[in-house]
Amino acid sequence: MEYLMMLSLILLSLFTYISLTNILFGPYLRSRVQLSHTPFVSIMIPARNEEANIARCLDSLLQQNYDKYEILVLDDNSEDRTGQIILHYVRKHTHIRYLEGMPLPEGWLGKNWACWQLSKHAGGEILIFVDADTWHANSAILATISWIEKYSLGLFSAFPQQILKTVPEKLVVPIIDIILYTLLPLWTTYAFKSPSLAAANGQWLAMTRDAYRKIGGHERVKDNVVEDVELARLAKTFKFKTIASAGTGMVFCRMYDSFNAIWRGLTKNLYGLTGKNVLVLFALLSIMILVYIVPYILLILGSNYPLIITILAILLVMRAMLAMAYRHPFIISVMFIPVTMIIGIIIAINSFFQSNWGSITWKDRKINLKNS
Repeated sequence: MEYLMMLSLILLSLFTYISLTNILFGPYLRSRVQLSHTPFVSIMIPARNEEANIARCLDSLLQQNYDKYEILVLDDNSEDRTGQIILHYVRKHTHIRYLEGMPLPEGWLGKNWACWQLSKHAGGEILIFVDADTWHANSAILATISWIEKYSLGLFSAFPQQILKTVPEKLVVPIIDIILYTLLPLWTTYAFKSPSLAAANGQWLAMTRDAYRKIGGHERVKDNVVEDVELARLAKTFKFKTIASAGTGMVFCRMYDSFNAIWRGLTKNLYGLTGKNVLVLFALLSIMILVYIVPYILLILGSNYPLIITILAILLVMRAMLAMAYRHPFIISVMFIPVTMIIGIIIAINSFFQSNWGSITWKDRKINLKNS
């Protein structure tokens, strides 16, 4: 038990250091510099069955404090009013273009096919891929271009601030930020050239036209569920500079509105985020158990209280810092850490099994995770 406690303390101290580094030093999308030139930007939105979200997304993009941009929206064979809503905006705003999605070819995943079609119609020097369920501060485009220019980037991405309304959302969805901001010092995505230290988020992903063309764009990742991370890896492989940033206060998203949606969405993505490497997945799960669950078990067992209390105090402080920095619900975040992790671990294990032997339905399309 002493060994477990010391290992837990060491790992937790490392996580706290990484968290503090990300919180204090970013990179944050909201930080920006003065532009020396203003490139033309193409905002591209793949939209399938997004009638509840697309208007809010477009409204936020129409209010940007940057003039040289176009908005391309592809209706990806929606079965609801998504297309009608897009056309309503097109009639009112000349710089919004409507594209009707072509049927999904064999071997492609839906979003990747939609993004590839959009890229073929884009006229911008900078291409920004945006999910239809996001909305944005009015300086999001300007700040993104600022980062690309200042650091001569081929790819820049931002992780949205998650808007959480229901109890399941508040309990489970922050696990994404916990894993991200405690395991990955964001500046390493820029400082280190290795593709293994690549990260990106397809909800707000910007590339220069040159970088997108040279790496092969979405055609190169046509069957990959976590295409955003794979695009970042490819960018590094082709020697382009990248940065993954925190989009807190700039890009917003409510990813899931029910536990069922959380279960399906995280099942689709979690195993893929490890590169579908079973050793990486189970090493990560073991670390999560050791850091976030074992201290509570040891507290119940009553061994070496001073050390356990120290570990739990550090854990609570770290979780409180993350909650404040990335705007998670404070009380639930701090008080229910083991519950969050247990649910997350169960979903990750399900993601592993589904990716090897199953499939899920997403956006009313069946995805065979084994082949993606």
